Formats: sequence, C-alpha cells, structure tokens
Amino acid sequence: MESLPLLDVQRRPSRPRSIVTIEPALFLYCLYTAGTIPIYSQFVRSQLERRYNSPSSSIACSVTHNDSDADHIDAEASIWLICVNVAGMVNVLVLSVIFIKKV
Repeated sequence: MESLPLLDVQRRPSRPRSIVTIEPALFLYCLYTAGTIPIYSQFVRSQLERRYNSPSSSIACSVTHNDSDADHIDAEASIWLICVNVAGMVNVLVLSVIFIKKV
C-alpha cells in the first residue's frame, strides 16, 4: 500500500506583524490607573466642595457642615468617578479589539 503524499501547500514568507506587543501597554495602563484614580477621586471631591461652597472634609470642619451636603457631594463625586472609569475602560476595549484583529 502506498502512502498518500502530503499536501504541498505553498506558504508565503511570514513577516512580523508588530514590533510592539500589547502586554507592556496594558501594564503601563494598569500602573497609570492604579496611580491616578486615588488622586483623581480627591481632586473631584475638592472641586465639588468648592463648587457647593462646602468646607473641607477635615476633622476640624466636620462638626460645622451639614451631612446632607456631604452626602450630595459624595453621590456626585461617585458619578464622576464612574464616568472616568468607564471612559478609561472604553479605550482599553477598543485597543484590545484592534490588537486581536491584527493577530
């Protein structure tokens, strides 16, 4: 019995698709996010306190300001932080889809 010949497929020479891989970019993005989100949350809260003329949330001023103002500022700051996190996540999703299509 004769063995069947293997298919003779002509392959084009492959070339590198990309010099830069996605892993360092994702690492830098995670490092950026971990470093800036705590600072950004403090910045948003201070700007909202300034907008509503509410005193700072230090221990000395905590006795004099109204708790409902603090709750309102916390709620609005949370909304802003959610928007920032979603905006950052959209960028990563778009870049990941582009990278996956190239591979």
